[in-house]
Amino acid sequence: MKARILAIVIVLLCALYLNAKPYVTTQDVNVRSGAGTNYEMLGTIKDGTTIEVTDIKGTWGKVSFSGSDGYVSTQYLKDEAEEAAPAKGKSSNTMIIVLLSVAVAGLLGFILRKQIAGGISKSAEKVSDTVSSIGETVVSSYWYNCNQCDAVEESLDTPDAAGCPHTKKGPNHHWFKIATAGPTHYQCQKCGILITTTKLPEANGCSRGPDPLHSWEKF
Repeated sequence: MKARILAIVIVLLCALYLNAKPYVTTQDVNVRSGAGTNYEMLGTIKDGTTIEVTDIKGTWGKVSFSGSDGYVSTQYLKDEAEEAAPAKGKSSNTMIIVLLSVAVAGLLGFILRKQIAGGISKSAEKVSDTVSSIGETVVSSYWYNCNQCDAVEESLDTPDAAGCPHTKKGPNHHWFKIATAGPTHYQCQKCGILITTTKLPEANGCSRGPDPLHSWEKF
């Protein structure tokens, strides 16, 4: 923000310099508050004084006088500096314009590079965060419940069906995937199985009662 303000100030100073032009008074000149003899007289500039005219309105030139803007008649002004050394004045003006232009261009280039670098840095941080997140990804395991024997098992995939001790419906487990493994304890108040999971487990798969649904209580 400070750099942008500085750039604006430099541009304004450049514009002011390019518009201002040195003149020399050919006699004592009255300074008025406006461009005309009907305006209030602010004071007098002595003969032979070099002044900067920043704007021309008809036959009146705008000058700075005692900290305020004033106007003097251009018929009492002479562009003596330009007539005395035209080549030197133009060369000097050209050099100043070039130097100011280089300064402004350099400052604006610095601001642009800083903004681009900031954007690249933020993009790199996002990529880094994404990579870190991918690298830290943990494969979740799940709880499976057999609705015949009330067995529970934590596994990445459906456990092996063989080996169910409840033989009335056959020697194979009837597995139900009921929850993702996590830190919170839940217990079914009907069948008594206890698991740790990330959220309330699924209700299906209970072997107790006429209603085959677990009744979970959080610990």
